[in-house]
Amino acid sequence: MMNSRERVRRAIEMTGPDRVPLMHDTLPGAEVRYGDALEDLYRKYPEDLVRVGSATYGEFGPEIGLASRDPWGSLWVRPNDEHKGQVVSYPLADWADLDSYQPPDTASDEIIAEMVRRIEENDGLKYTLADGDTLWQRMYYLRGFQAANTDLLVEPKRCAELRDLILEVMLRRLKRLAALDGLDGVHFRDDWG
Repeated sequence: MMNSRERVRRAIEMTGPDRVPLMHDTLPGAEVRYGDALEDLYRKYPEDLVRVGSATYGEFGPEIGLASRDPWGSLWVRPNDEHKGQVVSYPLADWADLDSYQPPDTASDEIIAEMVRRIEENDGLKYTLADGDTLWQRMYYLRGFQAANTDLLVEPKRCAELRDLILEVMLRRLKRLAALDGLDGVHFRDDWG
């Protein structure tokens, strides 16, 4: 029987894994609603991938109703456990703020060192996956959903500036991720539904 890492690689390469690889991605509401039954299911069908590093934090908030700010400056509130919450205050609601805006360093030495630790801890058993972040969602987390959609038509140059700023952060992260021994893949999180 092949290990999880080989299973995922064979699935990607379409060279015959022994079964379909599994990756769990559960919102807190499912854990609250199904509790032990969900944990039992996950024990019975363990993941074949291990996430070694998120590009951001703060999107879920520490607890229901308590606001939290992500590294990009967006303020999130999670009203319940059914979803990750939503941005309630946008750091770039006013385009005038873009000129002085400082994005986070999602590839700092500290962040990369933690990923290396997790990769080494995995010891090659599971397929290691790092978060490459999100482009379009990040744009509307910074500007607001309606504003970001309007920007595409009304403010295309400013919209392109913001896109490029986010891409610079993502590409810096990707360059550092590409140099990590033992990192198998990177995923991106843009999600429309």
